[in-house]
Amino acid sequence: MAHSPSITEAVGRQTVSNKVAFIGGTVISSHLAAPIEDAVVLVKNGKIEAVGPATMDVAGDYQIVDVTGQYLAPGYIDAHMHFFQSGSAFTRPDSFDYSKIQPYESDRTWVREHMADTYLRYLVSGVTGVVDMCGPSLNYQVRAEARREAFTPTVAIAGACISSFSAPILDLGDGDPVFQYTNSTDDAVAFVKAQLQKGPDLIKIIWSPDQGETPQQLFDLFKDAIQLARREGIPVAVHATELANAKMAIRAGADILVHGVMTEAIDDEFVALIKQHQTIYMPTLVVHEKTVEIAGNDLKFSNHEHGLAHPDILESFKLADVMPEKAGAMVQIMHKYMPYVDAEEAEVAALSEQEQFIVGQLRGFFSSKLTQIQRDNLLRLYREGITLALGTDAGNPGVLHGGSLYTEMTEWHKAGLPLSAILKASTLNGAKVMGHEASLGSIEVGKWADLIVLEKDPLKDLDNLSSVAAVIKGGRYRTVNQLKAQLETKR
Repeated sequence: MAHSPSITEAVGRQTVSNKVAFIGGTVISSHLAAPIEDAVVLVKNGKIEAVGPATMDVAGDYQIVDVTGQYLAPGYIDAHMHFFQSGSAFTRPDSFDYSKIQPYESDRTWVREHMADTYLRYLVSGVTGVVDMCGPSLNYQVRAEARREAFTPTVAIAGACISSFSAPILDLGDGDPVFQYTNSTDDAVAFVKAQLQKGPDLIKIIWSPDQGETPQQLFDLFKDAIQLARREGIPVAVHATELANAKMAIRAGADILVHGVMTEAIDDEFVALIKQHQTIYMPTLVVHEKTVEIAGNDLKFSNHEHGLAHPDILESFKLADVMPEKAGAMVQIMHKYMPYVDAEEAEVAALSEQEQFIVGQLRGFFSSKLTQIQRDNLLRLYREGITLALGTDAGNPGVLHGGSLYTEMTEWHKAGLPLSAILKASTLNGAKVMGHEASLGSIEVGKWADLIVLEKDPLKDLDNLSSVAAVIKGGRYRTVNQLKAQLETKR
């Protein structure tokens, strides 16, 4: 089996022998009972050597970085994203087909040519770690590249999605698929075996009844593959968004549920199962929000998102807007009938029978009721003490690399979760998804010094979570202004 470099090897190569003392800031970390004010954090060779009060001795050979009046927190982790997708209007023709404006192949080329820019946009957003939740072999190249560079996010990856349906429109005809379609247990197992040879950090399963499969049929299809990966020590993330399928995925051994249950309220049985199996729950509320907006031809970016977006991504949606006649047939249908999805029944009744059917289909994906269901499910699981991780599904249309993290945090806050829970989900629990909670995700002795400096207290106000002033990666310190200056050279 191929050797996958450990987090120690990967981060170790990014650091040099150094000793740095970060002094005067308030340390906020999920493992602490309370913040440490006027603290000292000593870092040696990229790792945290000591954390304590200002009275702690600092030897004269430490470089001093004064962060007085600021807040030191673990670097954020986006535990669900995709490098092979740009976030543009052209990046998922299977969902929104604008290929008559720009061919899909051009988007994939853009992604490869702008990878350094993508790394920087994550860092500017305070994201020091990401999990690519499946994609082509580009993922392995990205991980290797990130481990060679001195100042990039830590990258964990899955290989191609192992799926109960195919998506040939996303393939480039090069034998390097994004989705590995399987309709047999043996094929699913064979795909896992092949991926294990490449040394992934996770295996990703798309557990979806697109061909009319029952939950039991999907259980029979994937259980052996899931168990094989787990025996090899590789966690399995499963996309199963309907309640019955999510339950069966947990029973089959899913370590992580991505996207969460989207279509109906979770019940007591689900809560009992997820507790019993200690499955991590990771919704992606922002991707649903952006998908609804694009379907309704009403995409909106916040000021925060807009400020962190690559100009090419913003321009892609402008091009799509000014050439609606070149959109795919399904996109045009969505644009026409989305106004009826949450309309009064009397208004829908005035449509033809065929049109009412279309509206009914769209409601199953885009109704505002689904947004509330997802929020309610997330809040209940928080109250039940379930491990929650924060991911954005960045790279999908309108879901920006780096800039979408704060939007996802905002959605969690709307669901009713406290800031402390959001911070934990985006740091320590993200490290659990990566499989690196022993090395990342909190400000503890022995862990890598992957930290962020915030201007304002992240436990006091939602906006403060985005007040990133500097990023510390393996003990190396860069201000956000320095990182933004680098961005200007990458365009």
